[in-house]
Amino acid sequence: MSITVNVYHHFPVGADIVTSLNEIKELIMATEAEITGLLTAATAQLQKIAAESAATLQKVTDLETIIASMGTNVSPELEAAVAALKAQVQLVDDLVPDALPADPVV
Repeated sequence: MSITVNVYHHFPVGADIVTSLNEIKELIMATEAEITGLLTAATAQLQKIAAESAATLQKVTDLETIIASMGTNVSPELEAAVAALKAQVQLVDDLVPDALPADPVV
């Protein structure tokens, strides 16, 4: 990113004004560096959440497979617990928008 500062003046520019402008530019750039750090940290956190979510979804799938293999020997309480878990998984899934498909390479 490039920052351009145009100063239009009708008086002689002293060194103090140039110094002030350079200080402002340094503050802006420091802020940009801080924002970059925050964005990097947020991206890492989202990647962690994605990995944890994928692991949880796999556990739910594994649990459904085990329960399905039990046939009719499943209690209504277990069925209700699995339904509640699936509803919670769906609730979390609905909080995060699905990724858009990548643009095709032309």
